[in-house]
Amino acid sequence: AGSSASTADARVVEWRRKYVLTEEPSGAIAIADAKKGLEGQPEIVLAGRIGAGKHDPWEKGKATFVISDAITDPTGHANSPGHDAENCPFCKRRASSSDSTAIVQFVDEAGQVLPVDARTLLEAEKDQVVVVKGRGEVNALGTLVVSAQGIYLKH
Repeated sequence: AGSSASTADARVVEWRRKYVLTEEPSGAIAIADAKKGLEGQPEIVLAGRIGAGKHDPWEKGKATFVISDAITDPTGHANSPGHDAENCPFCKRRASSSDSTAIVQFVDEAGQVLPVDARTLLEAEKDQVVVVKGRGEVNALGTLVVSAQGIYLKH
């Protein structure tokens, strides 16, 4: 059993080296803008925050998670002391829109989602801002799904 665990660990390290970028990709856009431009350009760079509102953004045991727009709030109200995004009507409306969330997944050569928890693979945390580079498509529910070719984790 020890050898299969170390093989799995080596695979995770290899995948992490492949997908976690050391430099931030340029040209990141908002989720809604990426969805609009997919027909002409499926290769996209997105900025987002790992999170799905009140829901868990992670899918256990799979290299997939949900991001929401990390676009700055032009009014600055979200930065006010005591601001509670989960109870703010403006923030809730923005977070619940299918145009402000995307599913990010890391797939193998056969197109299957990698069988490792994204938290383990990426060493990422909920609410962390990320820049994802990959190929986008819209699923049957109208949600942007990005098959990631790389991810930059902001600290």
